[in-house]
Amino acid sequence: MKIQDAGSTKISVTGAAGFIGANLIQKLVNQGFTVGSALDSFKPSYGGNWCNLRQKFLIPNNKIEVCNLVEEDAKSLAKKFDNSEIVIHLAAFPGIRQGEIKSYEYLVNNVLSTGLLLEACKINKNVKAILFASSSSVYGDLGQFDSTKEEDADGSQLKSNYAMTKWINEIQCKTFQSTLNIPVFGLRFFTVYGEWGRPDMAYSMFTNKILKDEAINIYGKDGGRRTMTHVDDATTQIIELIKYLKSSNYNSSLGFELFNIGSANSITALEMAELISKIVNKKAIYNFESRPVGDSIATNADLTKINKYIGKFKTRNISEGLESYAEWHHNNINLF
Repeated sequence: MKIQDAGSTKISVTGAAGFIGANLIQKLVNQGFTVGSALDSFKPSYGGNWCNLRQKFLIPNNKIEVCNLVEEDAKSLAKKFDNSEIVIHLAAFPGIRQGEIKSYEYLVNNVLSTGLLLEACKINKNVKAILFASSSSVYGDLGQFDSTKEEDADGSQLKSNYAMTKWINEIQCKTFQSTLNIPVFGLRFFTVYGEWGRPDMAYSMFTNKILKDEAINIYGKDGGRRTMTHVDDATTQIIELIKYLKSSNYNSSLGFELFNIGSANSITALEMAELISKIVNKKAIYNFESRPVGDSIATNADLTKINKYIGKFKTRNISEGLESYAEWHHNNINLF
């Protein structure tokens, strides 16, 4: 679906220096969209200098405004959205394990910040649609039995504080949509990976430890199974949803919808470590440990719904994606 006036579509993005956000902005600009406000606190829960590095190497013209949503008020945040038609809310504290350690910080940065953003969108009458980040973690362990459809999650499957905050986000946004009557789409991301990704993710830690001859921790017999989604595939799905909204003229009848953002790739942690080991031609060393609290046994994305909206497209093969990532990681080993 080609949008002729992409440049006239102004889009604001929170979490702009995050992994998905920075890649999304790069792609939006390359496809001719106008990025209004690009906002980020530059204080990710996983620490490090990653936000600054993404801004430097990924963001065209390196323009991201430092903005901590929880320190803003709704009126000032509304002004930052300017005349944006679409707000894409990706800012959040991600990660299961850190969410158990920093439960209060996760509530503040994920739930309170989303409430403030929704209030800002209510004040700014120009906002015609919102897309927000949710997570496959809301499915809990349902993925071990079959691929999960959007309607499968009902709130009873939550296993972690992080999953709880994402479920609350969905409730917040659904309530907001029913009162303001603009389209609101939730994006349930399934393990997004790729270059410039989070250093606390398994694929990144595995690559780093194999390259440095350090032991990898595998939880349970195989570390659990995940649907792996290359960041290029995830951002493509987001942009195709943007095009769908635009072509529909932001019809209020689109309402509130949730979409799995995933791929056809499913792999266990142990299989992934072995694949990376083969790619870099170095033997992996393993420590097998019990599964942490909150960790899902498996995630498995059903993409039927999003394919109906944007059309089916071929996602990147996991071997190809990890090979590209491992080469990048090896060339940037000094960052880890």
